[in-house]
Amino acid sequence: MKSSLIIILFFAAGITAGLLMNGSDLSIGSGMSNYALHFLLFLIGISIGSDLKVFKIIKKLHFKVLLVPFMVTFFL
Repeated sequence: MKSSLIIILFFAAGITAGLLMNGSDLSIGSGMSNYALHFLLFLIGISIGSDLKVFKIIKKLHFKVLLVPFMVTFFL
């Protein structure tokens, strides 16, 4: 529960900072954000590939779960 609250707190802090500050003050450049997103997708792939139980869970959830990372990668 504590980790979920921390995630929600950082999410809310990001939204608040975006509303209160000029967006150009916080941006790191569109190129950097794309590289960061690709790197995070790569790390998610490593974590999924290293756990053998994940394939059973994916099979149980009918592969629709994989549409989210594929669509994120496709639309970048």
